[in-house]
Amino acid sequence: MILALATILTVVVGLPPGDSLLRPDLAADPEEGPAVIVRHRPAQPLVAVRLSVPARAPAGAVSLLQELARAPFETGAAALGARATLARTPTHAIYSVVGPAEVYPEMVALLRRAVGPPDLSGVRLVPARHAADRALAAERDTPEPLVRHRLRQVLLPELPRAGAAATLTAGDVTRVWRRFFIPERMTAVVVGPMPPEEALAPFRGWQRPPEPSGVRRPPVAASADPAPQVVRPWIGLAYRTRAEPAVLAVTAALLARHLSLLALRSCTAEFWWNGERRALVIIASAEPPAEAAADSAAAAIPLAERLRAGLAEVAAALTPASVAIARRGLMHDMFVAARTPQGLAELIGDFHDRTGAADGAQEFLSDLVRVDARDVHRVLVSLDEVAPVVVEVRP
Repeated sequence: MILALATILTVVVGLPPGDSLLRPDLAADPEEGPAVIVRHRPAQPLVAVRLSVPARAPAGAVSLLQELARAPFETGAAALGARATLARTPTHAIYSVVGPAEVYPEMVALLRRAVGPPDLSGVRLVPARHAADRALAAERDTPEPLVRHRLRQVLLPELPRAGAAATLTAGDVTRVWRRFFIPERMTAVVVGPMPPEEALAPFRGWQRPPEPSGVRRPPVAASADPAPQVVRPWIGLAYRTRAEPAVLAVTAALLARHLSLLALRSCTAEFWWNGERRALVIIASAEPPAEAAADSAAAAIPLAERLRAGLAEVAAALTPASVAIARRGLMHDMFVAARTPQGLAELIGDFHDRTGAADGAQEFLSDLVRVDARDVHRVLVSLDEVAPVVVEVRP
């Protein structure tokens, strides 16, 4: 049934068969340049390039480097009829551009400049500091992202703290750039109509930054969490697990469907995956205290207990049919994302960042097809046997 669904979807959206949908045509390490993963899509008039930079530096410093690059990167792309975007994960800085295939070399040149030496003139540095700190604050100024942020600090303690950009000097920024923005450590994903060897050519011969001077690391100025207006209690439960990522994805989808039926204001379930570190995360909010008091039964049960009871209910009600529905939904989401060059580049690149494998996305899709009810039941039972990490934000 799952394979039949995959065939139907690929015919409808014009994608290759499921066994090759996300598998790259070329993965190479050019001399003096980023690793390059190419997915050849000859019928596409557009090309998408996603460049990821492993940067386990304080988020304030990484965000500042991206803000310094933003204006020339975005305006340069617009001049080519392309679109540039910047993003950041806890472990990588992401630079993406999508545009007409005929300007592909110019698009790669834009990326090269974006991750090159930062412009640290005062006229650029001061506003970039403010923009970087605003972006960091925006990630924590409402309860739900604040809960995620605090859970991540516990689950991934090896990652640098957020830090602040306002106190970073030009020398601090230069040291971070020299230490982390090394072309040979970057990975580019190219999705477009160019032959793979042609796609590879502009990534050869990128210059390495000079070695960092001295051993001083940039200071990590305290970056206090904002104080968001909280009108109802929020909670995050995170269960560390060694379960396979595809099984965790299906489990999270099942939990999200079931927990949304509980008498809660909002509830999400998701799985986090960073190399060998994996977790199943539930984030929920209840009614404001005044409204919850009107329902004495709901108010009497702590929110964490209600969520843990929901886990047990999902395990008890699990059927092969419910697992198949969740699995199909995840496959559908991947197929839809892969319809566009930028969506496909993001899928391949994101899984590579997590696994280090060029075909990580394809392997995940292959594993997803094989997930069954027994796999999910084992995960749910194992969660009931461990204490979760708990983070709460209260009014």
